[in-house]
Amino acid sequence: MHLFWQLISRILIKPDWFQNISPASLRADLFAGLTGATLVLPQGVAFAAIAGLPPEYGFYTAMITPVVAAFFGSSWHAVSGPTTAISALVFGALAGSFTPGSAEFIQAAITLTLLVGLFQLMLGLAHLGGLVDFVSHSVMTGFVTGAALLIGLSQVRHALGIDLPRPEHLAQFLKGLADSLPDVNPAAVSIAAIALGVGYAVKKWKPMAPNYLIA
Repeated sequence: MHLFWQLISRILIKPDWFQNISPASLRADLFAGLTGATLVLPQGVAFAAIAGLPPEYGFYTAMITPVVAAFFGSSWHAVSGPTTAISALVFGALAGSFTPGSAEFIQAAITLTLLVGLFQLMLGLAHLGGLVDFVSHSVMTGFVTGAALLIGLSQVRHALGIDLPRPEHLAQFLKGLADSLPDVNPAAVSIAAIALGVGYAVKKWKPMAPNYLIA
């Protein structure tokens, strides 16, 4: 009962950033939101694909989660929304029992995220967030590096316009890549190359411009 009333009191209290709102901060937040949205557009699709879900579910998670985190979170800087690591964990937990992309898979993914959220809520109310400090730096480095490789390899199929196995199974992925090289789509490769080239050029010569959006 004490935890219940503690949760209610947190919901009714204004977030700690509320009193700092000003015209200048709103303008800065507007540009930050626009920048974040341009990043989320391609990332949301990629994260949903990694998790085995339809693309629109990446947008749902990217739109709703930051709003909830802004009003009820205690950190001004914590990243909220979908990530590569979480998407891969969702796929790994459900792919063995459900067909990715199916209605059953989507239902199981929503149930899983609800249960995870309830556990996180209970851990937060019990002030057990400090347990994260016991995770070693080498573990976090390996985790982040693996996630970066996973999201990079997951986009190869779209950049080349060919059908490839999921990169979680690296041997099958590399074999499929080697077998499918003769079927590479020149149009897909051209679009990917132009987008990367434009993004890099804008970042180099106009650092303040939104290179991702322009590309």
